[in-house]
Parts: sequence; C-alpha cells; structure tokens
Amino acid sequence: MIEASPRPIPVCFVASNAQLGGTELFLDSLLASLGREWIDRILVLGEGPVAARLAARGAPVSVVPSGRRIGVLTSALRVRRILNARPPRIVHAHGVKAALVTAIAATGTRRRIIWHKQDTARDGRIARWIARRCSLVVGASAAVLETLEGMRVDTTVIHNAIPRYSVERGSAREAALRILDAPPTSVLVGQVGRLAPGKGQLELVEIAPALREAIPQARFVFVGAADPYQSEYEELLRGRVDELGLTDCVTFLGHRDDAVAITAGCDVLATPSVPDPASGWREGFGIAPVEALAVGTPVVAYSEPALVEVLGECAVLVPTGDRIALREGIEELLRSPQRREELRACGLRRARMYELPQAAAAVKAAYLAVSPNGWVPDSKLT
Repeated sequence: MIEASPRPIPVCFVASNAQLGGTELFLDSLLASLGREWIDRILVLGEGPVAARLAARGAPVSVVPSGRRIGVLTSALRVRRILNARPPRIVHAHGVKAALVTAIAATGTRRRIIWHKQDTARDGRIARWIARRCSLVVGASAAVLETLEGMRVDTTVIHNAIPRYSVERGSAREAALRILDAPPTSVLVGQVGRLAPGKGQLELVEIAPALREAIPQARFVFVGAADPYQSEYEELLRGRVDELGLTDCVTFLGHRDDAVAITAGCDVLATPSVPDPASGWREGFGIAPVEALAVGTPVVAYSEPALVEVLGECAVLVPTGDRIALREGIEELLRSPQRREELRACGLRRARMYELPQAAAAVKAAYLAVSPNGWVPDSKLT
C-alpha cells in the first residue's frame, strides 16, 4: 500500500469543459478533497459556470477556448504553450477531450499524463491513440476501459465518488412538493442530469402518459441544465410534453444546487441513459443514481454496462431502450413500499463504496505511481 505523500505532487488539471454536468462537478469535488497543495493549476477547455467553482479552489485557472468554432489543434497549441512555460510534474486530463488536447500538446515531450476516462466517447482508434501517450489511464468504471483491452497500456479503476450526504427524506419531500407546487398526495418520479440525448430524458417523457394513467397522482421532475451544444434537445422535450398533454405533471427545473435534496424527496429516480451513436458515448459511471442510493431513493435504470457495475443489485435494471420494461419497473416500485425499502437499505450500504476520501486517496496513489520512481501495480493503488 502506498502511504500518503508527505510532499504532495502539484498537478496540472485539464478539464474537458466547464458545463454543469456530473463529471465536471465530480472534478470540483475531487479537487476539494485532494486539497490545494495537490493543485498546481487548472486549464478549462471552454467557458462555463464550473470554471468559477474551480477557481474557488485557490489555484490559477486558465480558460482555453475549445468548441465548435475553435478546433482541437488550436486548443492544443495554446495548452502546449502553457505547459511549456512552466512544465508540471503530472498532467491530469479529465475526460476524453481534455486527454486528446493534452496528448497532442505533449507531442515530442516526455510529459507524464494521467487520463481520467469518464465514459466511452471516441472509443476505438482515437481512445487507443490517446492511451498510448499516457502514463496511466484511470477509468471511472471498468466498463470505460474495455476499449483498451489487449493493449500494453497501464490502467486502473478508480470509481467516481460523492460526498457523504445527510438528508432527512421527510423534509426533502416537503421541500420538493413546495418547489413543484404539487399536492401532498403526489408520487414523484425524478430524473437528474444534463439535458442531452444520452441522459435519456425523452425515454421518461414517452412513458409518462402510461404511468400517469396507471398512477394518476404521478408527477415527473427533471433536474439539469440544457447542454449548450445540443439546445434543440430541450426544445424537443418540451414539445413532446405539450403534444402528450403532460404540462400539468411535468416540470423542468434546470440546474439546481439542491439536486440531491430534490432526489431525496422523490419516490423513484429514473436513469434511462442511452448510447449516442454519433460519438460512441455511453454512461461511464452515473453520479446522479449513486447520489440517489446515498439518500435512500430507489433507482430504475437502463442496464448500461457502467450502471450495472456501479449500481449492482441495489437498483432495478431493465434492458436499454426497452420503454415497456422501464415503465413497468417504475410502476412496480411505486406500488411496492416493501421493495422500495429493500432498495433503500441496499443503496445506503452500497453508496459507501463511492465516497470522496477513498477516491482522493486512490488518485493521490496514482500520482505517486507515475512519478519518476515508476509504475506501481493496480493492487497497490488504494
């Protein structure tokens, strides 16, 4: 076992974006748990609200534009100049875009790069090209590392993590009902995540009429900011809500800092994540459903590989894309207090596997492992 270093290694962090998503907010939480002495500087590939949160960690933050109008090569050249001006001991690239930009920026150098791989976007040739240029690839789950099997690349799994929450569910329910202006007899089905096709909000909207017919008191609440690069998806969702006559029972709250409390106030959290055929993205961990486990809210999810791995037996998992099974799973839970209680107890136990202190300790061990003393096997990364 590697003990905590008496002399922390200042690390340069590169974030793929600064939008309000689970992986970005996890990075913010991870930085807080690591401590200022482990942070040399932070480079963020694009403007966004998370940039200000990262700056609050006390380390220098530089925004490097990178979006639809600014290509990866241009961003990589800017990152290269920053890294060359004051070479860091280690670069921690959070997400595939950050890893691609960093790998290009480090071409011709011996930069030590850790790619914190969050999902399966750009898997295949691009992911393998990046991995060959990294000292270590850390997977948010084992599922996201499958594309690298058979390669001579050092990998390890360090699951994403959450703070330990203390939420009183009765009070949380009352608060959620007030926010929704819903009657006390309401049955709340929540979905938390950035409004993007892969997060599956449309899956829940499409089955809402049948659920409402079976359980008339059902209300549906969506928490999450619109994806600035896919704003048309929010329009699609709202359009379908109107077409299906659901305006009286569906609420879009946008981003909420109290999303975990709202989750605690729900009877069920739905996580019907679906693959994105364009980018190859699939759910890589699932912060929102793990938060639900931690506050005792039962989860119904599509059986994406990472969600099966992370949630285990503590959630109702149905075949990806099977809307009938999704509806039946939610309805069964809403009708069975006993089953909800079983999942609540299971979830509370399982959520302890995904707490920030353990993740931060493992990440620190990974930094030490890629230090000049050489690689340490997975079994030593704790």
